[in-house]
Amino acid sequence: TQALNSIPGIEECIFCSRNCEVASKTPSPEIKTILEYIKNIPDDQDHFSISIPKNDKRIVIPLLTAERSYGYVFISIENFGYFENYRPAINNFINMVTMDLENLWQKTQLIKHQYHLKEMVEKRTADLQLSEKKYRGLVDNAIVGVYSTTLKGEFLFVNNAFAHILEADSPAQIISSSVVSFCKHPEDRAKIVQQLQKTGIVQDVELEMVTKTSKPVTVILSARLENNIISGMMIDITERKKAVEEVKWANR
Repeated sequence: TQALNSIPGIEECIFCSRNCEVASKTPSPEIKTILEYIKNIPDDQDHFSISIPKNDKRIVIPLLTAERSYGYVFISIENFGYFENYRPAINNFINMVTMDLENLWQKTQLIKHQYHLKEMVEKRTADLQLSEKKYRGLVDNAIVGVYSTTLKGEFLFVNNAFAHILEADSPAQIISSSVVSFCKHPEDRAKIVQQLQKTGIVQDVELEMVTKTSKPVTVILSARLENNIISGMMIDITERKKAVEEVKWANR
């Protein structure tokens, strides 16, 4: 208000926010009357079209944009002749203040939006991490072997059960090897890959494999191909198949 108060012809100038908070010195009794009048206006009334009582020596200029009301400028005029000479400059100054307030409001809304977006991203990330942790726990402790590989035969992931079936000390020992190194007949895997490329899925396929200790095992596996990644599950049926063969032999 210092700039406006220094203009010849102006007796008093005070800025008032939308909620009637005065931004500078203590207002005069006349302006206090106007403030009380504005405070008594219902919140649902359009503040863009408030009719404020004024007399010949007092001007009330609203700080308005197309969408928002930021408050008012109260000017008590001491000399209209001087005042009118500076009226264009005063209007330009008021418009500049209004645009500064609008820019500040826009920046504040952007910061709020960015903060809200950050909170949403952090919450979503935390939820995904929790879900992944629960899923990983289920997979690692599953009684069936779970795996994912590339089409070329590189391991991407195996769980503990998969490593146990192939007599490895840990999943890392399996991942450091190729898929073909565990296939008793590598051509059988090639057939599975061809079927996956045609249909995208194979189910209950019997496959002869070899463990880390060169022990033969028979497994049944299912697999799905998505985005050139093969993922699936397998069960060791070596003992079950052996028992079936023994029953067949005993019944001969």
